[in-house]
Amino acid sequence: LKQPTVVGDSRSFSKSDDDTERLQILPEATTSQNAVHTRWLSCSDGIMDAAGWDKKSTTYADASDPLTAKFTAEAVEHASLPAGARCLDVACGSGAMTFAAARRGHHVVATDFSSGMVQALERKLAAEPEDVRARVETAVADGQTLAGYADDSFDAVLSAFGIFLFPDRAAGWAAALRVLRPGGTLVALSWDASFPPMAAFAALSLAAGKPPPAAIGNATQAVDTFASEVEASGFVTVGVRSIDREVVYEHASTFIAFMLDNPIVQASEVMTVAKARRVALASLCGCAIDDDATEARLLDAPLRFSGRALVCVARKAP
Repeated sequence: LKQPTVVGDSRSFSKSDDDTERLQILPEATTSQNAVHTRWLSCSDGIMDAAGWDKKSTTYADASDPLTAKFTAEAVEHASLPAGARCLDVACGSGAMTFAAARRGHHVVATDFSSGMVQALERKLAAEPEDVRARVETAVADGQTLAGYADDSFDAVLSAFGIFLFPDRAAGWAAALRVLRPGGTLVALSWDASFPPMAAFAALSLAAGKPPPAAIGNATQAVDTFASEVEASGFVTVGVRSIDREVVYEHASTFIAFMLDNPIVQASEVMTVAKARRVALASLCGCAIDDDATEARLLDAPLRFSGRALVCVARKAP
């Protein structure tokens, strides 16, 4: 696959080596369980580290796409975009929103600040029908500026669970507004505050004696705050509605591994991988886990939870 086009500064969110310490999770087979540690990073250090997302892109694509794709198709349908709309997907990840739009006949420029994520999208794109492949192009781009993209150049800007994680959300909304044509459409997704994985992320922080990091609050919204934030950014006819879906993973271990290998997981404290896994699993299953046998059984069992996302559809003034 070709290397993705680079538009603007693809590393503008990264922290310097002096500001960020990142320790990898060590394979448990190489050392005792109690000696296996990872350091979760604070929001500002970890969530906007492009290199970190590059390393996690394969895990993300395998575990997160089945989750986010449950919401992106309905979001695009709800937006009622004009036929064959030219769309910009901001913070595209491995492509759930891009594919939802392209499969409906829209043309999509898929962008992310992580080249690894863009490459993960391209690998998935290779398996799509020829007509879908022809409607998608990719680029590495800073969603806070969208440098290299002209004003008034897209019919729609899409973002599935992306802009809310930006350290400067106002800049993200402003960039989206700038590149939209007059009358163009913003389609943005956020998790509802009740979304169970966010509670599990918060539980990891609390287990380490730290308050939940800002990224968790940033990634979730309430209907009124979502609408008011987008409207304050200059969009008009702002509407927010909820989408509810039942989420099922064949084995809970798949989703737990994704959580523990994801830059959004932050506790800013050292804990064992074994403890982190048990804390996350207990939160998602809603039960206490007091022994290894119970943990093993739950990890192998299906994981089911109800997920609610909020979709905001707004316009740029004509």
